[in-house]
Amino acid sequence: MEFGLKGRHVAVLAADGVDARQLGSPRKALADAGVVADVLAGRAGDVRAAGGESVAVDRTFDVCRAADYDALVIPGGRSAIDALERDQRALQLVKESMAADKPVVAIGDGVRLLIAADVVAGRTIAAKRELADGVRAGGGERVDTDMHVDEKLITAPGEGDLGALSAAIVHEFANRMD
Repeated sequence: MEFGLKGRHVAVLAADGVDARQLGSPRKALADAGVVADVLAGRAGDVRAAGGESVAVDRTFDVCRAADYDALVIPGGRSAIDALERDQRALQLVKESMAADKPVVAIGDGVRLLIAADVVAGRTIAAKRELADGVRAGGGERVDTDMHVDEKLITAPGEGDLGALSAAIVHEFANRMD
């Protein structure tokens, strides 16, 4: 089902150690809805997911901007987020996407990238308990739910049903993309 999303473009951030399920489930749901979901990373080629799977990189941070995309998805994976937090180009994509009021999804450790990009102030964030101090220090509020929608920001701790989360992401994108 397309939900009026056919032809839309979504950026999915990745680095070595990305959670393959948190990347793959939303990406497949978006593709099934007609969305082009590009995997963006700091280098061309492939990134290695936490479970060892290889994920092809569609574009590098050097050749894309937030303006090229209708929305942004940040899957988790501790070591992937460690790398993305140190990459100013990734942080800039997050900042620009939030500033442009695009739908943004952060799953699991992906919430850490929102904190590092300093975009959680005044937001309510569904995140793992271990991220509560970071969310609070960034001026946000952490809630203990499977998913939370705060305007165009969708967050989830990543430990729940990824199929249901992915379906909700498609639904929310359909309602929130300009």
